[in-house]
Amino acid sequence: MALLGIWVLNGLVAPRVAVDLSKWLHPTPSAVEFARTMEREIGSGVPGIERPDRGETTARLLAEYGVETVDDLPVNVIGVYLQESEEFANRIFDRNYGALWNRFERQGVVHEALSVAAPLLAVRTLSMGLAGTDVEQHRHFATAAEEYRRDLMRRMNGDLAENSRTGETYIATADTWAEVPPFQYDSPSLGWVLQNRTLSLAMLGLWLIGAFLVAGSLVRRAEVA
Repeated sequence: MALLGIWVLNGLVAPRVAVDLSKWLHPTPSAVEFARTMEREIGSGVPGIERPDRGETTARLLAEYGVETVDDLPVNVIGVYLQESEEFANRIFDRNYGALWNRFERQGVVHEALSVAAPLLAVRTLSMGLAGTDVEQHRHFATAAEEYRRDLMRRMNGDLAENSRTGETYIATADTWAEVPPFQYDSPSLGWVLQNRTLSLAMLGLWLIGAFLVAGSLVRRAEVA
């Protein structure tokens, strides 16, 4: 009965408690709430992150190049404005997704800390890390993919700004696309993965030491027939 109780606590109760407790300590918005927040902030900006204005961009370029009309500009206003808008959206993206990722990671710490009472939590977290399915590696991949997307947009907007003029129809050439490198992702090393799972390894080490101590104590107390 004792072993059955330990199994139920370790395999059924502890994971559910860990999920509920981590969400209570570090709540995250629903997908709908998060999308609405992103839409609202991109639409109007936030303190310290102001949405770019096309008129202000045009006026700045006219003053910078010392001309009076957009037709005299050596760059396409649309391309410059699109890149400024992209950089603005990137800051909103980093602000919201950064906070969300951090909350997910803090929830993971709660799971690992509770493994002091249920070693299966540490085993599960460590196995997810070795399989490449933990939050940290998800974030690592998402960050790499986002950096590639931003570089692609920067290249395209730059080509639009430099190789066309305001009001012209722009079509990227085959040579322009050929200069875009393919997306390449390098998975984190084993050392990087284990560094993120230090707490789980420590908890499993404590459980292993405790098991040896208990086993040694029982052996010394055992009577030899």
